[in-house]
Amino acid sequence: MNAHAVPRLMLSVCLLMLACGRSLPLIPRGGPVVATGGSGDAGATGGSGVGGGTSSTGGGGGAAAGGGYASGGGGTGEGGGSATEMWTRVQTIGPSGRRGHGMVYDSIRERTVLFGGSVSAIRVVGDTWLFDGENWNEQQVMGPQPREFHSMAWDEARQRTVLFGGFNRTTFLGDTWLWNGAGWQQLMVMGPSPRDAAAMAYDPERQRVVLFGGFDQRGSLGDTWEWDGASWQQKTVSGPSARHWAAMAYDSSSQRVVLFGGSDGLSDTWQWDGTAWTQKVGTGPSARSNAAISSSPLGIWLHGGFTANGSVNDLWNWNAAAWTPSPLTGPSPRNSHAMVYDRARGTLTLFGGFGTTYLGDTWTIPVSP
Repeated sequence: MNAHAVPRLMLSVCLLMLACGRSLPLIPRGGPVVATGGSGDAGATGGSGVGGGTSSTGGGGGAAAGGGYASGGGGTGEGGGSATEMWTRVQTIGPSGRRGHGMVYDSIRERTVLFGGSVSAIRVVGDTWLFDGENWNEQQVMGPQPREFHSMAWDEARQRTVLFGGFNRTTFLGDTWLWNGAGWQQLMVMGPSPRDAAAMAYDPERQRVVLFGGFDQRGSLGDTWEWDGASWQQKTVSGPSARHWAAMAYDSSSQRVVLFGGSDGLSDTWQWDGTAWTQKVGTGPSARSNAAISSSPLGIWLHGGFTANGSVNDLWNWNAAAWTPSPLTGPSPRNSHAMVYDRARGTLTLFGGFGTTYLGDTWTIPVSP
């Protein structure tokens, strides 16, 4: 049996699996604890290497303050620009190393918002952090219960961060929350069934948050939902096969929401126009799940994820019609991380994930036209 093919739904360390399971590209929930003090590309806590442990725990490695990793001039899709700068590791104390967290960019308050995730094989958290491009600041607020693999999107029309679902290590969640920059509010609304690992993105053209798929006790899901700021509506349409851990973002060039990949072993690309899904044919990233994805003025950027050969750190750009690889180097191979476009600073911001341990590093790269 492949070492990465492990049960996904676990009630405790002692309960190995329920009736259903799924491949987990890391370690089992409630599985073995990763040792610390090691070294290597991912850098264990207190160790060394590119993308090392969290700065708050003294993890070594990565670029020196103000340093970065040179690029060879990023490729872009048709009509796009290029990311010709470099990845820079931000030297800041911030969230502990984690995977399966949610992250969005709040364009009104010009802050990146991060919530939750898992920080070990047996612990999920429910902390809220803001990043201003230089420093992380934890927000001392009450809010959603601790969870991992929840879905988050920035609803620009209503100037709120939307959070849905997730998994708290015992239960799939189906709650909807809003973050207004100062506090969380739970909305008592009906919507998608409880699940985690759903793909979610905001469509500014139609002013809707779009959610697709996910995973629950029955397995992978393939339903499409939209949030209009007041309620969820299910869209009765055919489209991508059922999946979880897919990547999804909005492409301003085509004015479509774009979905890529997911588990298990998927590499297809789809577009949602508000009415129907359309599959796009062409070459692109290798089959993967748990990639980080973000919209930007230069199209959509996709980084890393989990493949048949393990975690990767390649960077791809989608602009209207095709995927183009970019030869940028920087963050170490990882999956279950998050990436957003910081509009005020014209940069992509990438945080955390899992490589050979839980990562707590912050990276930025300019991608303005």
